[in-house]
Amino acid sequence: MQDAQIAKNKTKWIAHSQGGLIFAEAVRYHLNGNRSWAITGGFNGVFRKDKGESLNMHSVAFHGNANNNLRSKPLFGRAGIKILATRANEYDFVNTILGANSINPWRLLGSLVYLNHVTHGSNQQSPHTLMHEDFESWDEQMSKGPGKGRNKLQKGFNAIDKTGRSGVKYINNFLK
Repeated sequence: MQDAQIAKNKTKWIAHSQGGLIFAEAVRYHLNGNRSWAITGGFNGVFRKDKGESLNMHSVAFHGNANNNLRSKPLFGRAGIKILATRANEYDFVNTILGANSINPWRLLGSLVYLNHVTHGSNQQSPHTLMHEDFESWDEQMSKGPGKGRNKLQKGFNAIDKTGRSGVKYINNFLK
């Protein structure tokens, strides 16, 4: 990232799953003067003279990211990195629970209900692997696509959830 910045190469990143954690940690490491500890490196860029400019040739889109968005956003701001998009299915265990990106009990419950599709499901049915255009396209994959489909618990959860249609949330579709 630092070499691309020095060369003035505009770079757009897509970080999926653990890639979000790795990307956020790389930015934090950079802001700390290439040191692992915030205390010895400058408190994650809080006191940097080049605040908002040190990595401003970079931008990132997150898909099903495992990093915590609230914690990462200030780091990216201090580095000057523009967040192009954050896309995640509301029932993605990785984004919702591992990334701690929600305290909404319905999302937390849905992430646990659909966990088996994240760990052992087909790519088309996993709420983590692929992003669908809307809830209806994911619903169609769950009922007609390759894979296990919904189990009894998921069918009951889906029947209740259909009233809100809140299963997939998109912000700024970067890939279109």
